[in-house]
Amino acid sequence: MAWVRLDDQAPRNAKILMAGPAAAWMWVCGIAHCQAHLSEGFIADVAIAMIGVRGEERARKLAEVLVTCGLFDRVDGGYMVHDYLDFNDTREEAIARKVSLSAKRAAAGRAGGLAKVANAKQADIANPSPFPTRPDRTKNPPTPFQGARVTRADRKQAKKIRSQRFGRCHHEPECQDGAACEALLARELAAQRAS
Repeated sequence: MAWVRLDDQAPRNAKILMAGPAAAWMWVCGIAHCQAHLSEGFIADVAIAMIGVRGEERARKLAEVLVTCGLFDRVDGGYMVHDYLDFNDTREEAIARKVSLSAKRAAAGRAGGLAKVANAKQADIANPSPFPTRPDRTKNPPTPFQGARVTRADRKQAKKIRSQRFGRCHHEPECQDGAACEALLARELAAQRAS
């Protein structure tokens, strides 16, 4: 994004006052157009109707007012903003500034990313996570139901027992829902059958 430089005294300038509000707005939009397209102050005839005001005829009349007031200069194929390069960068200067700014931002981003990684590593070293990233099979003993195969009959019997208990769970701690309770009951039945 390019920025436009305007003098804070521009609204009181004699040329601006002579041009009037609509032409002055077109002058500002013309400067913005030149800065956006890095045209060094040149506005093509085909572009004049697209900056600042509606209507090609009105735009041409306002451009001629700006020429009369000394804010635009008529050139072959369009208009030049008067003294544009006295207050704005050339195309090469604008591109160089943009490249320099991009490089500074990229370097700052890299430095910030590296600092974030370094801070995260320091935090991990200082405060190791109490939770392992993967289970340690030596620390987790097998459950009492491990090895017992739950059959369809076990599940059917578990459902019957649960309905006889009026849907209430008697496990410690209490199961989260009915399906979990029935599954636990089925595993208990399978373990009893296996032993």
